[in-house]
Amino acid sequence: PELPEGYKALAAVYYRKRWLRKCVEAGEKAVKANHNSALALTSLGFYYGEIGEFEKAFPLIKKAVILSPAWAWPCSQMGYIYYGLDDLTRAEEWLKKGVELQPTLDYATNVLSHFYLACGEFQKAVQQTQKFLSLSPNALLAFWYAARAELFSGNYEKAQEYYQKSGGRPVELGYICWKTGKKDEARKIFKESLDRLQKQIEQGDEYYDTRYYMASIYAIQGNKEEALKWLQKTVDAGGRYYRYILR
Repeated sequence: PELPEGYKALAAVYYRKRWLRKCVEAGEKAVKANHNSALALTSLGFYYGEIGEFEKAFPLIKKAVILSPAWAWPCSQMGYIYYGLDDLTRAEEWLKKGVELQPTLDYATNVLSHFYLACGEFQKAVQQTQKFLSLSPNALLAFWYAARAELFSGNYEKAQEYYQKSGGRPVELGYICWKTGKKDEARKIFKESLDRLQKQIEQGDEYYDTRYYMASIYAIQGNKEEALKWLQKTVDAGGRYYRYILR
């Protein structure tokens, strides 16, 4: 019961189920069992960040960086925390450092491109995701990151191509259909997506992005009341990336 590896493994299982509060509980036990484990510290910091508790995440990630200064994940995590705290200068500095340390780390490109999109720097996001795609041409996540950047840039045809290669992102594909005049197809996708997302929530999914997708679907279709309700649920679940949400 005192081995941190066991708690880290348990947290990973909870994470796949998107039970974030249980992730935090297991992560805290892992850190307590070994408070000098950079992996345990970074993992717990990550879980705190995912529920929007950046102030609790910060000292954990700071210590992890001190323990493992050349490890890309905690460096990217430091940028992620600064991004959540809206310290954009430090966020970009640390996010770029994470990418430089390990260009093939998907998490590093995910957060850096997300950051650029939130700041309205769409071309930088496209450039970063294309660079990652060239390094990881068979990674499904690489296509997703590239698709997201193209979507924000208004390049719907290219975005759709990448989303399909990524295995499909129903809500985003529905949005593309809506924007390109295929509204009946979009409505079908949105209905299926709402049913799936609601089921995930009923099964204990605590992620803020599940609520954000619900809000997005209602907003796209002009249902302001439902969109605002689910946007509040997004914030309540830990969604703190206001700049991104407003894009």
